[in-house]
Amino acid sequence: MGLGARVHIVRILPIFALSPLPTSSKLGRPKESATVPSAKAKEFVLVVGQRVPSTGDNNFSLVAVYPLGKPNDFVDETVPPEIASDFREALRCQWIEAHKATVTMCRRALQASAIALGASGERLIYQIDYLATKGTITSPLKALAHEVRVTGNVGAHPDRDGLSDVKKEDAVDMVEFTREFFHHVYVMPAKLKARAPKAAEKTS
Repeated sequence: MGLGARVHIVRILPIFALSPLPTSSKLGRPKESATVPSAKAKEFVLVVGQRVPSTGDNNFSLVAVYPLGKPNDFVDETVPPEIASDFREALRCQWIEAHKATVTMCRRALQASAIALGASGERLIYQIDYLATKGTITSPLKALAHEVRVTGNVGAHPDRDGLSDVKKEDAVDMVEFTREFFHHVYVMPAKLKARAPKAAEKTS
């Protein structure tokens, strides 16, 4: 940003599913797009502009428009709602590149799942081991779950030396691991259960 530049929130505009008006440049302002309302606004967008008064030019230049899109927070319907809610929050955190928050919410979703599956123990480390011992999860899923647990701990608890950090690839991996855990624990069993009547017909 240049010397003397100032950033302003130019407009907070309601979003309508309507046709835009022609642009205008009244009062020395840069061209702005507008919409004609035909229904109540459902969402809003934030428009950020910049101008440099020291140059004598009071026109705004566009800096950014938010939101930049919509996160894909889809979670399979077989995942219990309270667990899916935590995982959706992790996905939304990943969308805005809040990496520590992403891995922390993945850990929370995983622990919520472990408790729902009947795991005993107050700490997640013991709950994961319990599920593996009982045969609820396989050995590879146990290792995967512990990786989510450990990385989630890093995201939630800063090290004393302040050097530990959670990077983008960590967040991507933990989302993938958590989704894979849910796929094996919820999605695949539900699909097998749905096929049970068909299998019975073939053997009858």
